Amino acid sequence: MREKPRDIERLQHIQAAVDDILEFVESKTFSDFQTNKMLRHAVYRNLTIIGEAANLLTKEYRDTHSFIEWAKIIGMRHVLVHGYYEADDNIVWRTITTDLPLLRKSIASLI
Repeated sequence: MREKPRDIERLQHIQAAVDDILEFVESKTFSDFQTNKMLRHAVYRNLTIIGEAANLLTKEYRDTHSFIEWAKIIGMRHVLVHGYYEADDNIVWRTITTDLPLLRKSIASLI
């Protein structure tokens, strides 16, 4: 039987997904994001990976590292997966440009 991924591995999944998103949108504009279906889908997919990995961190780990807004990260994943029709490109773009670089730094410090 395979061992379940540990918290550190979940953090590595988050880090990889953040890195992918930041690479995908490098030198892109909001207009590029809105009009490029493949780019938008790639970003949304990686945001769901980030949210799922955050959700699968142990509660103890999330509680101990509460300076990261885990509930918001997980909440965005829920919207993208279950309420995809409610996803707002403006909010997603602001998340990419403002929140993800900060999240990247926080996750790197934890790893």
